[in-house]
Amino acid sequence: MTRGIFSRLFWIFEKGKAHKDLQEAYAYLNSLAELLAQELKLLRGLQREIVNAHLKQAKYTSKATGALGLSKTEFIEEELVKEIKLLAGITEHKFEESFKIRTKTQVISPLEKNEIVRVTAFLHKVKNCLFSLENIQTLGDKQKLQRIDSSLREIVALSKAFRELESHKEEILTKVDEESISPLLRRMYLSPEHHPKDSSLFLYRLTQSQLRDFEEEAQRINSCNDPNYHITWRKWWRDIHIPEKDKRTPIKDPHINVTIKLFGGPKKDIHLLLNAA
Repeated sequence: MTRGIFSRLFWIFEKGKAHKDLQEAYAYLNSLAELLAQELKLLRGLQREIVNAHLKQAKYTSKATGALGLSKTEFIEEELVKEIKLLAGITEHKFEESFKIRTKTQVISPLEKNEIVRVTAFLHKVKNCLFSLENIQTLGDKQKLQRIDSSLREIVALSKAFRELESHKEEILTKVDEESISPLLRRMYLSPEHHPKDSSLFLYRLTQSQLRDFEEEAQRINSCNDPNYHITWRKWWRDIHIPEKDKRTPIKDPHINVTIKLFGGPKKDIHLLLNAA
């Protein structure tokens, strides 16, 4: 099963047949998903358009560009809109498939029904964060960007909480065995480098192969739900992480941001830099 935000519902749809009594639910979820995909794409496009205009003017003025908000809401464009479009396509297929079922003797899966309700409720929360573009046309670019940024950040927070609940829905608390922590992760947490220009910035250099091993270990640790151990990626929606430049830090090389908590100790923000294999 993939780790997308609607992975649980997609898995349930894949395993079971469509049901006639769920036709209305399929149709409603489909229409809601199509509407949200379109509105989110429009808002994200407008946000990017305003920020790009501000960045061009940044050479001549000191006003804020909104680039930080654009970065903080990257999840909308990179993951959420794609997942919602996929949801729209799959529910359309389930709706059409339901008409091919000749009888209603098949029992509705409580798991499917409950998950449809849960996903629909989440999408309603997303919809409540949105607003009509017509309502902000009279505003200046600064006010428009503030409204869009606030709305999209709220949606990102809702999505993160929804995905975390989805990831741990069927898992129980399992104590992480301290001895199971790899030497790589121990060194990363206990003895990272300090940036020469800012000692509060932690750095750790690793190879591509070590990064893949760390991603797998992080998934295993997080699946335990042990409050003394947790790995949080800044780009939390990604399964595979790639280094990127961040002009907000003195770190010039592309890097990956991750927060690590081990052995019940404090959280540490680590900046991962890739070495050659």
